[in-house]
Amino acid sequence: MKSRPLAVALLISLAPAVALPPRVAFAQVDDTTTKMARARFQEGVAFFDKHEYEQARAAFLQAYALRKHPVVLLNLAQSSLKSGHTLEAARYFQQFLHDYSSATQAQRSDAETGLADANTKLGRIDVTSAPSGAEIWVDDQREGIAPFDHPIEVEPGAHAVGARGRGGDESVQVTATAGQIVTARFGAPAAVAPVAPVPVAAPPPAAEPTPAPTPPAAEPPPAPPAEATSPASAPAESHAGGGFFPSNMTPVIIGGVFALAGFGTAIVMAVQKSSAQSSANSVASQIVQKGGVAGTCVNPLPGSYFSNPCSVLSSDDNNVNTDATIANIGLGVGIAASVITLGYFAFASRDSSSAAASTHPVVTPLIGKGLGGVALGASF
Repeated sequence: MKSRPLAVALLISLAPAVALPPRVAFAQVDDTTTKMARARFQEGVAFFDKHEYEQARAAFLQAYALRKHPVVLLNLAQSSLKSGHTLEAARYFQQFLHDYSSATQAQRSDAETGLADANTKLGRIDVTSAPSGAEIWVDDQREGIAPFDHPIEVEPGAHAVGARGRGGDESVQVTATAGQIVTARFGAPAAVAPVAPVPVAAPPPAAEPTPAPTPPAAEPPPAPPAEATSPASAPAESHAGGGFFPSNMTPVIIGGVFALAGFGTAIVMAVQKSSAQSSANSVASQIVQKGGVAGTCVNPLPGSYFSNPCSVLSSDDNNVNTDATIANIGLGVGIAASVITLGYFAFASRDSSSAAASTHPVVTPLIGKGLGGVALGASF
């Protein structure tokens, strides 16, 4: 598997000026939807390059909800596989190979390799013993009508397999193992082996508590030598060589306030961006599940099912971009203020002769027409 999901080729394939075959080219009638899909796709590529595969999967899912593009689907499959959504990845790879016969040989090779990798991590359930004509469900997910000519792929672990037919409903529990096939047997109740009583051993006699040893008495510390030192005779502390803090701490305080404000803004906007991103992911997934296709969010009919989800998705995408911009500005302000403050702290004068006059900020009231408040000033 490649560490970068066809990054150069995929970005070119989504560029507006490149001519693509009619089956895979983005339509030019809706520039807004195309830009939104391209922005989500580029975010997915950036996340994938940083090995943040869960975030990449979410971004590609949004892009594919906006534009049914084979390149986006292939990247969605790869990021799903990397983020641990193995069954989902296998189905995306299968959809790509089935639906896009015009894909290049390199793309088909990547999809086949990814599908083979996913299959080694999946378990399989054989339901050939199910009653003919019964609906087969796995963990409340309908898989089809029996009989099946192939096992059902599932994630490794415990699963409930149900058969719903005219004769009634029947359910069995199976445990799937990666790379193995387990059979779901209907109509044959499992035999229950008798459980022999387990003898209970008598508890050992309680040990008598051992008394704790008595610690020896501590000797009193020797009295300090009597050296009478009057306060007047103590040598005065010298500040000739300066101290640890600069003589004027006002720039440090102001710089620290700006740094905290910048970093605080960045954190708050990052949280808001994450919330908007999660909302956009959820709406995009709903659009795909309800059968949304390319151009679904292009002027949806008023009152239709997709009218409200498409409006919410557009609003969430705008919020993601705005919050990201403000967070970056806040982070830049915080970093710049920190660098300037640390530089001043390192190289500022530490001469104590001027400390008393320079380390006290001056607060000046401001009173005038249309103006009121206070001003904070100090000499640098």
